[in-house]
Amino acid sequence: MNNIAKLNKSEKANALTEPKKISDEIDVLKQIFTTPAINEDKLLQECNELANLKNRSQEEEERKDKLINELAILNGFNNGVLLQTIVNDATLQQGLLKIRQNFISEYKCQTSSELMLADRITAAYWRGIRYEMYLNRIMEEEPGKLSLNEFKIKILKELHKGIDLANRQFEIGLTLLQNLKQPRLNVKVTADNAYLAQNQQIINTEEINPVKEKSLNPNDLGKFL
Repeated sequence: MNNIAKLNKSEKANALTEPKKISDEIDVLKQIFTTPAINEDKLLQECNELANLKNRSQEEEERKDKLINELAILNGFNNGVLLQTIVNDATLQQGLLKIRQNFISEYKCQTSSELMLADRITAAYWRGIRYEMYLNRIMEEEPGKLSLNEFKIKILKELHKGIDLANRQFEIGLTLLQNLKQPRLNVKVTADNAYLAQNQQIINTEEINPVKEKSLNPNDLGKFL
C-alpha cells in the first residue's frame, strides 16, 4: 500500500510539473525564433582569419569580400553605408557621406533614432538638390537660353512636386531631431505669479479678481429649512 501511495504522489507531482516544463520550453523557443540571427562576432572572427591569410585562394578571397559587405551593412547606422545605396556614382557617394557626417557632428547624434533621422534628413536634402538640378537643366539647356515646351512644362510640374515633398520631409525630420535633442524641462511653480517662457505666464486669477464673500440674510434661512 505504501508503494502504491508513493507512486500516486509521484504521478501527481509529474502531472503538476509537466505543464510548467512545457511552458518553459515554449518560452525558450519563442526567444530563439524572435531573436535576429545576426552572429556578428562569428562573422568578424571569420573575416579576421581570412584577412590574416597570406596566400588566399579565389574562393577565400570572394568569401572575405562577402563578409566585409555583410559586416558593413550590419554597422550601417555608424558608417552610413545604408545611405550610400541611394547614389550610384562613387564620387557622389563620398560627398553624401560627408554631408551626413557633418550633420551628425553638428547635432551629436548617437542613438538609433537620432541616426535614423540623420539619414532621412540627409536623403531628403540630397533628393531636393537633385530635383533642383534637373529642373534648372531642363529649363536652361544652354547658358542664357531658356527653352520650354509642353512636354518640358509637364516634367517641371512633377519636379516641383518632388521638391516640395523633399522640403517637407527635410523640415519634419529636422524638427523631430531638434525635439529629441532638446532637454526636458521640469518646472515646479510655487509662486502666485510665475513666468515660464517669453510669452507664457501663470497668474493667480483669484488674487486679481477676488471672489466677494456674500453674507447670508437671516430672512433667507427659510429657503434652506
